[in-house]
Amino acid sequence: MCFAPLSYAAAFTTLFAGMAAQAQQYTFRYYGVEQGLTDLAVRTMFQDSRGFLWPGTEAGVFRYDGTRFQSFGKNEGMPASNAVMFGEAPDVRLLVGGGFGLTD
Repeated sequence: MCFAPLSYAAAFTTLFAGMAAQAQQYTFRYYGVEQGLTDLAVRTMFQDSRGFLWPGTEAGVFRYDGTRFQSFGKNEGMPASNAVMFGEAPDVRLLVGGGFGLTD
């Protein structure tokens, strides 16, 4: 009976040692104008099935390809809106919704 606290302590130590071995490490990176993100007020974020990241900012929509951000605005057929939501159609087209309605 006097050995029970020692065995609990050993089990407790082993449990936390095992949890520490499974810990993950995250790497964070800051993005900005140098990478093409000209508006840093990101409101929404979406990752499509091809891996592109789509941040919705106060100034519009951007696409990140792993290297650079590309702006999508009126010239690319994206109506101006400071609040958008993203989704993906079954045929993997990006769907963007906002005060302007729904576009792809």
